[in-house]
Amino acid sequence: MSFNRRQTDLFGGQESDPSKSVSFAGLVTRVVFRNEENGYTVMEVTGEGEEIVIVGTMPYLAAGDRVTGEGELNDHPVYGPQIHARLIAREEPQESERIEIYLASGAVKGIGPATAKKLVRAFGDETLAVMRTRPERVARIPGIGIKKAREFSDQLQEDQGYQSLQLLLLPFGIGPSRIHRIHKILGAQAERIIRTNPYELAGKVPGVGFRTADKIASELGMSGDHPGRLRGAVLFTMDQRLFRDGHTVESRVELVRELSRELDV
Repeated sequence: MSFNRRQTDLFGGQESDPSKSVSFAGLVTRVVFRNEENGYTVMEVTGEGEEIVIVGTMPYLAAGDRVTGEGELNDHPVYGPQIHARLIAREEPQESERIEIYLASGAVKGIGPATAKKLVRAFGDETLAVMRTRPERVARIPGIGIKKAREFSDQLQEDQGYQSLQLLLLPFGIGPSRIHRIHKILGAQAERIIRTNPYELAGKVPGVGFRTADKIASELGMSGDHPGRLRGAVLFTMDQRLFRDGHTVESRVELVRELSRELDV
């Protein structure tokens, strides 16, 4: 695999200094490795004939996907130049011809070339939008049915949800591995759940504490003595101090005194 200044220009206009921040864009040509548990992926991406290896925690991606993202450029002592992705998104095709190629590549499980052709013939440039939001229309196509149509919809919604979750959480210093875990626990509606009640993170996701949830909540307008903040603090403290240590009782006075001091309310 070659990697020179021309190649770094493709992936963000940066010279190939170690640990250099770069942007990248291209076509996934091969997924070399993927850990289904934590989402860690090694894949080859090509842009204008040049190839680079992208590694890191990512949503499900397949050969034929067009991706954009940002990361750190490093020269691995064994495998050579790599970009360690900190943000990556699949670029959905907009035109019917590209949508058919995209679907035929296996980007959505259960769809091959024949089904891709049927879908694009029926919905044209709106194919992906219809598949995501109107599975009942997709179900009318011969050979698909409502069960498969809903599975297609779920896959597309999950992918879109993962990307929205990245954009929400990365600015708070929550890295790709933890975002993958949050998405796995909270599902495709993770972004909506967090925007509604960020303290769900502290209660349901191991490794995410109250302080992190509180920082997100503050940005979303749930600060001071907001009922959601106080409820989240009580539940998190009870979980940490009582249930995980095997206790069953806590003094209301002590709990209120401690939380009043910690929360400044």
